[in-house]
Amino acid sequence: MVASGGCTAAAIANLGLTSLHLVDPNPAQIALTRLKLELLASAGKEERLVLLGHLPMKSDKRMVALEKRLRQLNISSSTLGPMELTSSLGPDFVGRVASVSPDPIEAGTTIPITMLGTGLLLSSVTFSNPDIQVGSIASNTPNTIDTTLDIPNPTTFGVTTLTVTAPGGIDSTTFTVNQPLPTISQLSSSVGPLAQQFPSKEPA
Repeated sequence: MVASGGCTAAAIANLGLTSLHLVDPNPAQIALTRLKLELLASAGKEERLVLLGHLPMKSDKRMVALEKRLRQLNISSSTLGPMELTSSLGPDFVGRVASVSPDPIEAGTTIPITMLGTGLLLSSVTFSNPDIQVGSIASNTPNTIDTTLDIPNPTTFGVTTLTVTAPGGIDSTTFTVNQPLPTISQLSSSVGPLAQQFPSKEPA
């Protein structure tokens, strides 16, 4: 399953599973998930909420506690982002985007999309493809952004980078813009070789 911010993985692990296979293109999301699983196994609820930023804690004390936990997991403290910012806000509130749905998206469409991640509240969205226009944000929570994309055709096809700028930092992910499949709107067989194979039927 996709690691994302680690909350779903932690909830599933809490059911008593012995192993989980997690993937994510963003190493920060993998690191955050590993941290949450470690906290789930070794810390009480209040300590988990404090370290992740859901309850207040002085940033210097959070930094010391987080760095200790990350060292135990052999994770560089910079993986979660600038440590000063991570310690000030808490790892759950540093802006990270994990996925875009749907993916891929066909050019020549106006389509609603959902972005999943952490720390996404009050974020703005930009794309490496300047042809893509972003509609108004329909919904924005700490873990989701719902908006509409207008993707013209023709445009640049292939992998496109989406960048989210959140109060807690900047992160990016990718999705794919596909060229629409060709369609045949009309077939004429009045002249040429096709006329011999598919003669026109004139009305009686």
